[in-house]
Amino acid sequence: MYDDYLARSENDQNLREQLASVVDPEEVEATIEDFHKAKWEYCPLYLTFDMAVSLQGTKVILPFCSKIRLPSRGGTASLYWVAVQRDLVTDNALALALKDSLYNDSDFGQVSLLGS
Repeated sequence: MYDDYLARSENDQNLREQLASVVDPEEVEATIEDFHKAKWEYCPLYLTFDMAVSLQGTKVILPFCSKIRLPSRGGTASLYWVAVQRDLVTDNALALALKDSLYNDSDFGQVSLLGS
């Protein structure tokens, strides 16, 4: 999900009208506010083995559990070691490539390590 789509709230009026028909009117604004606070968690990026090809120049929300910058020797590239929950790796090719990097994280369960 591109983050600029999530930042928009022009459809809140439509959401208000729909919520008003199913919840107590006093709860409508609190529900919308709760939604805006939590909405980022519900738009995961689908991770695939060749995703770098389709993500060039795109701003996305990446579902990383942790991100560690690796020291680089010369050059201008920034290298990172990132961890992502196993459940978010649904692409078979990527899951196969990451199978040896699985470990158990106390906060996130089974996690794979990726290089970027």
